[in-house]
Amino acid sequence: MRRRRSRLSGRRRRERARRLGARLALAACVAALCALAASPDARTAAANAAQDGLRAARALLLGQARTQRLLTLGERRVYALQLGVYDSGELAQAEQQRLTAAGVPCVIWQGERMRIVCAAAATPDALEDAAPGRESYVYEDVWREARLRVSASEDGAQAVCTLLETPDALFWALCRPEAEEPLSGVLARAGEAAAARTPQNELCTQLRQSLEDWRALIERTSAELDAPAARRYAALTMATLCRELREVLLAQASEESAASAQRTPSTAAETMPPA
Repeated sequence: MRRRRSRLSGRRRRERARRLGARLALAACVAALCALAASPDARTAAANAAQDGLRAARALLLGQARTQRLLTLGERRVYALQLGVYDSGELAQAEQQRLTAAGVPCVIWQGERMRIVCAAAATPDALEDAAPGRESYVYEDVWREARLRVSASEDGAQAVCTLLETPDALFWALCRPEAEEPLSGVLARAGEAAAARTPQNELCTQLRQSLEDWRALIERTSAELDAPAARRYAALTMATLCRELREVLLAQASEESAASAQRTPSTAAETMPPA
């Protein structure tokens, strides 16, 4: 009796899903037919809505209902110890290699100009002990707010957001004293994030690989540097990863905004009929 009820219940669920999917598809088709007598802009909007409705119906029937989540990486102000500024990437790279060979680990931060930096922290005071014994300058670096709309299953969207928030979280953890969170703990968190399962896409794949590469790099350099220097280098390289990730997200948001502007009117004048 229970098996029969279970089969009946399963049939009913599938039938409800089929009917709902059919209604969604029908509504999308009706909207498309009504749009034939509308203005060109209205027809375009209705066609887009119809396609969205059909995709939603297919996803529902296949058990692949998706959710959207907005990820926001807020604006941050980070302070770096700058050793030089260059207009040429080749000159900056040559100087960075020379300094590293001389025992001053450093990286290049790209922007309007190339900056060689050897430390990064949440406050300028935290850089006092990082001076390399040569001329340096405390530089304030502003990390712009970056947003990304994540579309996936509920669990998948959460996994993507958690992964993309990881570099910021690791950097701020490294800005705290060793006693609050040891470097070994931060490395373990990076390893867990690198091994996490997320929906397959290029950004997540590259970020997981970058976190794994970073963890391996810091484990190697920790054997060559004293504990404070190893933690400074870990914070510096993680800050570099944070900056690069933000640039990728900002570029992606810019592309999506441009694509959206092509699909919808950009000014009130375009949406209003002539007087």
